[in-house]
Amino acid sequence: MRTIIAEAAFFLKQSGIEQPYKTAELILAYVLNEPVVNLYLYDNRIISAKDLRLFYRFVRERAAFIPLQYLTKRVCFYGYDFFIKKGVFIPRPETEILVEEVITLYKDYFSPRVVKILDIGTGIGNISVTLGKEIEGSRITATDVSQKALDVAVLNARLHKVDGKIMFKRCRCFPKDGEKFHMIVSNPPYIPTDDMPFLPEEVKQEPVKALYGGRYGLDVIRNIMGNSDRFLVKGGYLLLEIGQGQARLLKTLACNLKLIAIKKDLAGIERYPIFKRDDYG
Repeated sequence: MRTIIAEAAFFLKQSGIEQPYKTAELILAYVLNEPVVNLYLYDNRIISAKDLRLFYRFVRERAAFIPLQYLTKRVCFYGYDFFIKKGVFIPRPETEILVEEVITLYKDYFSPRVVKILDIGTGIGNISVTLGKEIEGSRITATDVSQKALDVAVLNARLHKVDGKIMFKRCRCFPKDGEKFHMIVSNPPYIPTDDMPFLPEEVKQEPVKALYGGRYGLDVIRNIMGNSDRFLVKGGYLLLEIGQGQARLLKTLACNLKLIAIKKDLAGIERYPIFKRDDYG
């Protein structure tokens, strides 16, 4: 077992894959449907020819920069396991802080009332599902322009048994029924034009629509900021995730909401602007 992992790790390292040994472990654990620790508890275990072929196939695909999440069809977010497949945006750990901010606002200003939340660009539904799990009184509307993403999000909501709390709608940003929400949250596409060619090879495997935010990375953000006041109740909040260096540009965009904070990520980057619709708004 150790020899197989070491050989695969060497191949992955030669191909330029980061954390090659850990990657090889995760792939083998997935193929054998075992926790990683079991790979070493049963080091002399005989692997079937079928499993070995599948393992080496996944290793070759990973060496070609196919994201590990697409190979295993799994991604962890906020401690929950989500199903994912190729063609859908892969959630990032940074977005967990965005979710944490939503939960904090709920506890501080809305609990124990029922709170209505709009998740714009839901992707695999990781934000909506997590909020559905963590906020008992939540009622969530989740939108996305991609039907493939919505299909995956619906499945994840069912797997986590929160599908009764989430309504999924296919549209670019806002639903057309004019419903108002206590909070709007979004991790929108925010990669600017000049940065797109220099993205890591793994990231280039993801759907462009989920990444590309226009010349300055602010096209979708501008739309959300410019229209959220019409979809928020008085005293409601808008929370966004933005790219590095975009906080300064954000302040130049038209918005009828009050910017009350820009929270930083773990690297100290201004990442999460929070807006409020004042009571007089």
